[in-house]
Amino acid sequence: MPRWFFKTRQPDRAAEPDPAPRDELATAPTAEETTLLPAQILVDNFRAVTKALTDEGIQSWLVSDETAIRSIVGVMAADRTALLRAFARLAELGYWVRLPNKVRPEAELATFDLSELLTLSPVYVLFKRYALPGSSMLIRGDYSCEVELWEERRADGIEYVAAPRENRAAKTLSADAFTLVPTTWHGVDAVTPQALRNRMLDDIVFPIDVVYTWVDDSDPEWRARRSEAEPDGQAFHPGATDEARFVNRDELRYSLRSIASYAPWVRKIYLVTDRQVPAWLDLSNPRVQVVDHTDIFTNPGHLPTFNSNAIISSLHHIEGLSEHYIFMNDDVFLGRWVPPSAFFTPFGQAKVSPARNRRSFGSARLAEEPHINLTHNMRDILQDRFGVTISRAVKHTPHPQIRSVVEEMESNFYAHFERTWSHRFRHHEDIVADQFFHYYAQIIGRAVAIPIRYEYVDLKLGTRAQLMGLLKRRDRDVFCLNDTPHIGTDPISDQEVTDFLRAYFPLPSPFELSDPGALPVSPFSNEDGTGK
Repeated sequence: MPRWFFKTRQPDRAAEPDPAPRDELATAPTAEETTLLPAQILVDNFRAVTKALTDEGIQSWLVSDETAIRSIVGVMAADRTALLRAFARLAELGYWVRLPNKVRPEAELATFDLSELLTLSPVYVLFKRYALPGSSMLIRGDYSCEVELWEERRADGIEYVAAPRENRAAKTLSADAFTLVPTTWHGVDAVTPQALRNRMLDDIVFPIDVVYTWVDDSDPEWRARRSEAEPDGQAFHPGATDEARFVNRDELRYSLRSIASYAPWVRKIYLVTDRQVPAWLDLSNPRVQVVDHTDIFTNPGHLPTFNSNAIISSLHHIEGLSEHYIFMNDDVFLGRWVPPSAFFTPFGQAKVSPARNRRSFGSARLAEEPHINLTHNMRDILQDRFGVTISRAVKHTPHPQIRSVVEEMESNFYAHFERTWSHRFRHHEDIVADQFFHYYAQIIGRAVAIPIRYEYVDLKLGTRAQLMGLLKRRDRDVFCLNDTPHIGTDPISDQEVTDFLRAYFPLPSPFELSDPGALPVSPFSNEDGTGK
């Protein structure tokens, strides 16, 4: 790795009296090396803790939902004595504990007087400290399993069960509302109070897919098709055919790792390509499907195409695509755990991310930057139809989309879609569906502007310190490593980008071909949690 990766190491904060839960850059002798992804650690902690409870005869129930970064389980306060023995089991497995009221620093369970521990708090955050091979990241309290002590109460002749803090339903449940019923959580069988089985007003229950577009610019057959497609005598803006538009640094591999790590709620991933498949992609995984351009372009005469605007404006034609989906360029990554509520409201509106900068006003023309022309064209369409002018650019984030709305856009403005599809390279008359949706859906009330926390890195203009900051803090929901055409700059090299991505996402995802025998198996990773 380049020397700048190691200039500013974040120290181990385990001894701090008031730590905040996060993943950190650190090294610690007590951290156990793992090849489990964060989403797998979440499930592993749940299985380990609930198994320890079950082994001591303690009934536990699930309180949290699948979108939470931590699992929460409840037990009756009357089971305190048995809970001591369950904690002792977890201490033998190397578990740590954090108390939400912070009356003590987080520490290994084995270092606590367990009898005293139960007097300090009604909530216990249980986790193992993990180090990832190939990375200096230390995973601490994130992806933990929290145990709550619930109390039985009686008032006015009615029996209640009370939690120590608020949850998705309420702190206090009647005996009927507390009746335990079966549920599943990330594929694990569990039980939960009846009240928590109800759909809450802020629950997102619809499926969400992710769609990528991808190209391998080193493929000689693809390059030959591209060369043959360039028409003689037709002028394009230099940015329309610049090599930076097509360069492949294997970013897709790491973007998929970010999905596997931080968004296990994604239903299916579609990869749209031009007769290409990444050599490392595991096509046997049922959650990933390669879609060829021929499957989504209604007019074969428009192919082959090298116009990202035309490709993006055809994604809603994917057969089987969910109503709610997220379009992601392969240079966009999830930086930490992100719930579906970051992209959609509970009743289906998209959450879009307008940029701070404003687009210039004028008419589309050949000499103008392609992305500026897109705004000019979409502005004219929307001004003519709705009398509404757009000015803000769109951030380089994942783009939540609603399939029926994009279909409506195609129906209402078909001539503009058709014109875009017909251009084999980015053209000054183009529109693009993901950005057009951003504006159109807000106008018709199907989207709201609620920006996601993100960071943009221009690899031609960005600094190494910016990458180091991302790696050190890990406090962005998403980030983009964009490669735009610039001349006379000191760009971040391909090797530096690869080193950064390997450090941020060191573990392979289930979407990659690998030797299963080379990966260690957690003792709590089988279905019943017995480890046998």
